[in-house]
Amino acid sequence: MFLKKTTFPMKRRLTKRLSRVILKSNIIDVFGSKSMKKEKLTADHIRQDLIWQIPLYRPRILPILFIILGIVAGIAFVVLEVSLSGETLNYPLVIGMVSVIGVCVVAMIYLSVKNQLRNRKQKKEFANTIDRGNYHISIERLTSVERRTAVNQTYRSQGRSGLCEVTVYSFSHDISWTDWRTRMHYEWSRDYHLTPQGLENISVAGNYFYVVFLRDNPNISYVYPCKFFESDECPDYFSE
Repeated sequence: MFLKKTTFPMKRRLTKRLSRVILKSNIIDVFGSKSMKKEKLTADHIRQDLIWQIPLYRPRILPILFIILGIVAGIAFVVLEVSLSGETLNYPLVIGMVSVIGVCVVAMIYLSVKNQLRNRKQKKEFANTIDRGNYHISIERLTSVERRTAVNQTYRSQGRSGLCEVTVYSFSHDISWTDWRTRMHYEWSRDYHLTPQGLENISVAGNYFYVVFLRDNPNISYVYPCKFFESDECPDYFSE
């Protein structure tokens, strides 16, 4: 009896809490909420989002791994054959195979370090651009949202299929932003961190967005729904 009295109220509390979380998530992901308080958009937030959206370069080490596995299998086969036949082991052949494995391991380490340095450099460039104020924000009206198939050069450089599905947000003044649908949006936000599908769901033609441009780059770098965020650099002079 004691277990029943303590378990059921706990279940009811957990159920109510879970219902509130699901309801809040559905409001944000599907409809948006005019009554929810807007969050302040700062340069630090923009820096975080731009760095988070950077396509990371990963070394194409899978072919090298296959080579290593093939050589290891070859060495095992040679050793087994020699042990069964009683013949003398061909040491130059084994040493050659081990040398090739060493070269492959060095190549894997080199590619990994090279790509880590490349990713770090790209992140630093974005951070410096924001810190120096080499960006500007404008308010643009969304005209359409559509799915398209595009070629992701980062995927192709990694040996994967370059074709992927993206979401294209078109705005007034003939500008657009492509969401590659690979990362979450607004991870720093307490209430409005969204999946790519969630951002697509709350984006309706006629909505207004804060649009971020970097210096010497005519393309949109990132977008923020005005219904969720506000910026002192570009005051919200309307209400949706």
